[in-house]
Amino acid sequence: MATGKVGDSSRLTGDEHSIERLFEGVEVPEWKDQLTLRVFGLSLFVGSLLTIILMRLNLMTFFVLNATLPSSTFSFAVLKAWTMALDKVGLLTNPITRQETAVMQSCVLGFASIVYYGMICPHIVAISYLLGGILSWGFFWPFLQSKEGIWYPSGKNQSLHGLYGYKVLLTSAVLLGEGSFHIVAFALRMFQEMYLKKKHKGFIVPLNEQRKSEDTNLVAGLSYDDNLRTKMFLKDHIPTPIIIGGFLLTGTISSVVIPFIFPQVEPIHIAAAYLVAPILNFCNAYGVGISDFSFSPAYGKFAIFIFGSWIGMTQGGVLGSLVASSVVVAVMSPASDLMQNFKLAYMTLTSPRSLIIGQAIGTAMGCVFGPLVFYFFYRTPNFGDPGSDYSAGNARSYRSLAILATQGSEVLPRHCLSLAVIFFLVPLILNIVKELSKSMNSGIHRYIPYPVAMAIPFYISANFALDVCIGNLVLYVWKWMDRRSAAVNVPPVAAGLLAGDCMWSFASQFITNQVPPICVRFFSRDAYMRFQGNLIKNLTV
Repeated sequence: MATGKVGDSSRLTGDEHSIERLFEGVEVPEWKDQLTLRVFGLSLFVGSLLTIILMRLNLMTFFVLNATLPSSTFSFAVLKAWTMALDKVGLLTNPITRQETAVMQSCVLGFASIVYYGMICPHIVAISYLLGGILSWGFFWPFLQSKEGIWYPSGKNQSLHGLYGYKVLLTSAVLLGEGSFHIVAFALRMFQEMYLKKKHKGFIVPLNEQRKSEDTNLVAGLSYDDNLRTKMFLKDHIPTPIIIGGFLLTGTISSVVIPFIFPQVEPIHIAAAYLVAPILNFCNAYGVGISDFSFSPAYGKFAIFIFGSWIGMTQGGVLGSLVASSVVVAVMSPASDLMQNFKLAYMTLTSPRSLIIGQAIGTAMGCVFGPLVFYFFYRTPNFGDPGSDYSAGNARSYRSLAILATQGSEVLPRHCLSLAVIFFLVPLILNIVKELSKSMNSGIHRYIPYPVAMAIPFYISANFALDVCIGNLVLYVWKWMDRRSAAVNVPPVAAGLLAGDCMWSFASQFITNQVPPICVRFFSRDAYMRFQGNLIKNLTV
């Protein structure tokens, strides 16, 4: 059994697989005590470093953070390396607790928020990936490619006129269909519970007693770790008036200030963006929870198309659609990051209050430091030119997309809207069948795939699905051989593989536009002898 000291190296015995028992006797600090000066000092350093590096990569290459390098993984690796270095030189008199680490991670992620997964996802999710890869790249995309020149112009695969238009609209339709179903289902369950409570009890239970009863029912039957984590997480809940008031306040300020800065958009456009943002937030957060992949860029392109068609070319729709879509993405990305941070808080017994305050402070620091870094790069010679070091290729591609969006639905390829309606209905039908199966206890719901996971291969590539299935196979074999060992060791192994892959993605982006000092080429012996003979012949002529 652990001694209760942070950093103790005691191992789990064969009869237990509890993580929290290793920390028995360690007092969990209150949420105010988790917000220390060293937390924000270290976050400022690491967040500044990440902002400079990631903005440089974004301006030099078509670097998309959400698709290539999860910032949370990289920021956590840099954060741990920095704190370990300070600890080695003796600048940290008291060890940093895991609650402080979670708050720092949230702060850094808010600052720089501009084979492994298959080991931590259920088997049905991996099968959904594989099924989506087979359907998309095995049948659907080859079929659409055969219609090139008929349904859409030839040579337009990377624009909304061509195959890319199908990708953006159809993927967004699947995500919106899945998210819409769960929003409606959540609302219906909530109203049903309210009706049943009022019907059976006949009187209103005091709020504190009702919350205690719900918390007791929630933790009943859980393991020791989940029981303790759930109690600690629910202890410091965030008041609902603060959530609603903060959303209304930021929406009102944005609706007034943004049209003043960009006259191409009107307050109604920003208000509409804020009204649709909660629905898209729910859809994206649900997708991140299932697949660990954020579709914020896809929703951003979808928003460009909607607002560009609404505003129109003559009314400044190019810049207006870019501004409105930026508002949508700026609201969505921190929301999905916050859901992941809440899971981190749950796993480390960190207060959700301290975590959300840490992310808010990190975002505020990023709002100051980010524009300063961009202004530094903006003053470099030939900024934005195609042949310069900082070509900002993403800016040109999004501008082209906004120009096309102002032309309305005519820019889309043939049958795109009809297919989008079908793709919107598919997740609705699958989820209805799943819920009916659960209510009838037929067991069919366990074999119905997740439409969100199926949509990822449609949007990126099918090799990701193969990686997930291989990781899931490793998980299955590991659990079959030693279930206790897998329960404890699978998460750190998967995290290590994820961090290693992210480090290589980060390094490869640095050397993308670099010119090698020498060139090496390998020949077979016969080819080399022919090359040498031709070289000697040319030199003697």
